[in-house]
Amino acid sequence: MKDNRVKLNRSIEAVYGLSPMQEGMLFHSILNANTTEYILQVQMEIHSEFLEENAKLALQLLMERYDVLRTSFTARTKKPLQIVRKTVKAEYNTINFSNSDDPQETIKEILHRDLQRGFDLEKDVLLRITHLTFQNKIHLIWTVHHIIIDGWCLSLLMRDFIKYYSMILNGNSYGQLLELIRFEKEKDLPYKKYIEWLNMQKDVNAIDYWKKLLEGYENAQVVPIEKAMPDKDSRDVAEIIIDPSVYHKLKELALKNKVTISTLIETAYGVLLQRLIGVDDVVIGKVVSGRDIPLQNVSQAIGLYINTIPSRITSDKEELVSGLLQKMQYQSNESMLFSYSSLADIQVKAMNGCQLAGLYAFENFYVDDTAEEKMRQLGITLSYSREKTNYPLTLRVYENNGLTLTLLFDENIFTLKNAELILRQMETILKQMIDAKYISEITGVNDIERNAIRI
Repeated sequence: MKDNRVKLNRSIEAVYGLSPMQEGMLFHSILNANTTEYILQVQMEIHSEFLEENAKLALQLLMERYDVLRTSFTARTKKPLQIVRKTVKAEYNTINFSNSDDPQETIKEILHRDLQRGFDLEKDVLLRITHLTFQNKIHLIWTVHHIIIDGWCLSLLMRDFIKYYSMILNGNSYGQLLELIRFEKEKDLPYKKYIEWLNMQKDVNAIDYWKKLLEGYENAQVVPIEKAMPDKDSRDVAEIIIDPSVYHKLKELALKNKVTISTLIETAYGVLLQRLIGVDDVVIGKVVSGRDIPLQNVSQAIGLYINTIPSRITSDKEELVSGLLQKMQYQSNESMLFSYSSLADIQVKAMNGCQLAGLYAFENFYVDDTAEEKMRQLGITLSYSREKTNYPLTLRVYENNGLTLTLLFDENIFTLKNAELILRQMETILKQMIDAKYISEITGVNDIERNAIRI
């Protein structure tokens, strides 16, 4: 029988429960201890002098400031808990490759090795930096478990890392910066406050809403024509950039129908999955940011605030494209009222255990302009980022004066060729939506492919 007590001592700052998203990630880490799912990696290139000792202190200051960076997780209790320690020593590893002839291959190997090392969520510090020194530049590899932060946090963490590094460079002592951090922490939102807020959201109407939305749904999964063979070195991401003229027309279409560009792409993704599976009804998981909740300074908070909720796309061939778009926007607005709901609870109580056909994330990350300018001044650029989920297909969308679609896929199920084909079909569907009146006109097959089929 599990003991629900955690032995408190002077080294522990706080103990509390998990968010629904954290529970899901913890479950998957227990299910497969060697998984690389939900491990984030970011690579920074530094083209100027960069002092290792200052960087180590800057990372330690991040640890002092943010409770989530001092957090570990345990499932050896009746309910899983996260434990915040008062102090944690930052892990900053340095490797010298100043004589290396092939830095890209070396970096690739270090990234892979660090990824395979993974994290013990109960024992490890869940953010570490690897400092690689080459002849002409320095690379910093940030490896962090998704269970403590979301993508929104990355800009915030790098902003503060660069700020503390620069202040040390300008002569501020570590003790002076500790005093600054004590002042900054008074304004910060502790992650514990978010968990307390979640625990207060016991609205009985939530499950009733999800039951009504998902009533009658049956499993629908994409099955690739060419199944992948497991390969540890294979790519698991494909990407496409939408033509600027198409992006402009999509924005006009969204404005005309009074829907967001995110809802428009979400709808197109649902239609794509319908065409791939051969059904007219799919449920996907939609990632919501969690940054619109009524907690002070939540937009500047560090922690895992995202959640995944179901989105159901049901269409009829005779349905108007405009009608489907507006229906999806209405559903999105309504679902946001219950966006704190646990996906696991929804799947058990409202989906009869059915699985999602895919995952969708419209990435509206926070970007700190001051941090970007400071990084430019220090000759720092971001050259690589990596994320992996436990879903067979995850569509991520980036809107930054343009539109980039990234498809994360399970390389044990899909090949890169499969993924690239799916993205091309997604692009075709977006183009067809611009001029189509009825859903039946959206096929996912372009004119060249259609003519080839006719021949």
